[in-house]
Amino acid sequence: MAKCSRCRQRKAKRSCPALGEELCSLCCGRHRLRDIPCPPGCPFLKGASPAPDRRDREKAEAEFWRDERLVWLAHNASRPLRVLAERLPSFTDEDAVRAMEYAREETLQAQRLILAPD
Repeated sequence: MAKCSRCRQRKAKRSCPALGEELCSLCCGRHRLRDIPCPPGCPFLKGASPAPDRRDREKAEAEFWRDERLVWLAHNASRPLRVLAERLPSFTDEDAVRAMEYAREETLQAQRLILAPD
């Protein structure tokens, strides 16, 4: 099997219709819609979105920590979630993440403070 035409490290398992080259799945996902002009009919594009790069993640994290309400939420919600996880064997990390994401979205909504006043 051929090597990926981008990274030249991993096995190329995807035929890129935009480039006419063979890519590994990691490079396909990392570069799709960013560096590669994927055609709408690409079979690997279905349900995909551009992968966020490191700078996007760092920016989002910095914005999160600037909002005192979200810092308060992260600090005060972690302990009750841990207690809940100890009491409910079926409670998973995925459940905790969903709970935190829900609380974050509720907290971020304009003119709605569900946890603590400013």
